[in-house]
Amino acid sequence: MKTPSNDIFQLIQSMTAAEKRYFKIHFSSEKSLITELFNLLNSMKTYNEKEVKKHFKNSKLSKNLKVYKIMLFELLLKSLSSFRYKKSFNSLIRQNLEEVEILAEKRLYPQAIKKLQKIKQLCYDHEEFDQLITIINLEYEFKDFYEIPTSSSESLSLLDDAIHTNRVVSEIFELKKLNHELRLDARKLTLEKVSNNKITSIETSFKKNIKTKDFLKKEYYSASGLAYIYHSNKDFQKELRYRKTVVDFFQTKPDLIDSNPHKYWTTYFHLADCYFRNGEYDNFNKTIKHLKSFTKKHPSFIRKNILISVLELHYHRKQKNFTTIVNELEPDILNLIKLYGIGEERSIIYSSISLMLTYLCLENHSKVQFYLRRLFTSPIENGILNYFFEIVNMITHYETKDFDTLQNLLVSKKRKIKRNPSYGTPFYKEVLNLFPQLLDPKNDIRKSVKQLKSKAKLFPEDNFVGLFQYYIFDDWMKALLARKTYGEYIRSI
Repeated sequence: MKTPSNDIFQLIQSMTAAEKRYFKIHFSSEKSLITELFNLLNSMKTYNEKEVKKHFKNSKLSKNLKVYKIMLFELLLKSLSSFRYKKSFNSLIRQNLEEVEILAEKRLYPQAIKKLQKIKQLCYDHEEFDQLITIINLEYEFKDFYEIPTSSSESLSLLDDAIHTNRVVSEIFELKKLNHELRLDARKLTLEKVSNNKITSIETSFKKNIKTKDFLKKEYYSASGLAYIYHSNKDFQKELRYRKTVVDFFQTKPDLIDSNPHKYWTTYFHLADCYFRNGEYDNFNKTIKHLKSFTKKHPSFIRKNILISVLELHYHRKQKNFTTIVNELEPDILNLIKLYGIGEERSIIYSSISLMLTYLCLENHSKVQFYLRRLFTSPIENGILNYFFEIVNMITHYETKDFDTLQNLLVSKKRKIKRNPSYGTPFYKEVLNLFPQLLDPKNDIRKSVKQLKSKAKLFPEDNFVGLFQYYIFDDWMKALLARKTYGEYIRSI
């Protein structure tokens, strides 16, 4: 049986109190069934279609609920669009273009062109080149097709402007694509140590774009690309320098913040991450505070709070502020997941990993298993991550002395690898081999640990090595040498 759509319920739940009040004042009517449907859905904690039909059983809405839901959805979008009228730069451009269209329909071409030229200047100021192409083309049509008095050279000049703007858009998208490739190839760049000719060429090109002082968007992607390169090469001071460079661009041209809020948010997020990795914790906390403040002003960014929480989890775990994590961060993260249903986003994976490791530090193994279950059943194809979860699962059984379960897991993995030799990475298999040695009372743990650490260096291209080292490998090795659990060791240092 098909599950009833709850789109309208989700939309209502996402609305602020001010947006709901605006709808009731400007778009609703006391005698309207649509308004009554809105009030009922607004009062619900969870969507229940049977309850809705029962409430309206004596009206035509009960038999035509699907139609009324669509009508309410469209009415709410109109209300929200009206509520947001010219509150953001993109909204301002859209609304002005609609007004230009209305003036053109009324054959008020001089007024339409006057408004169009104002919009064009706004686009130049905000570097909205993709929208600028549409506006220049529209201005050309007014002057050419509608024969608004103008010189032929002016019309040709408009076409030249469109060609130049289109070229700028292409250059920006080329830089954007290169940025994305650098981000995707971070592991590959790390292995290459940014020493080959291709990367050196990219580096030179980026620096050239920054020196031109041409357009902020070009400078943004160039400085961001350099930051990715230096991050991959572990030259964190240079990375930080270019992260700050991107921030400086926005500070010198604050008008661009309103038209590029996503770039601005991303800029500060990467800067906070960079401060954390450089151990500049005061600057980290200041940047996180600024990021939260900015996110609060942009409701569409609220779901990105999960990424901010991931950074905070890393910070508080490093500071051993486990109480803050359990009492403040964890409830906020779980509420965000419940509210937005963002279980398929990678940020959920990383937040769950941090919470899992927090409870491993606290030796609360039932909560470790709780997060492991969530991670194992995640809809994302985890690949290397799954190998990491399997090892953590074995660590928790080893530390709780649940040796029977651990033995069963080892036998199961051994059979799986025998059936499919490509399962697991080389170093993952080396870590699996450590557990039988840990279970052998006659074995010298120090010797086993030393051998495993030396073997980690033999697999520089093994992605599992990097992931394992990033999270717990070194500390787990030290815990084993100290004859302590992972949590005991972390809390003691």
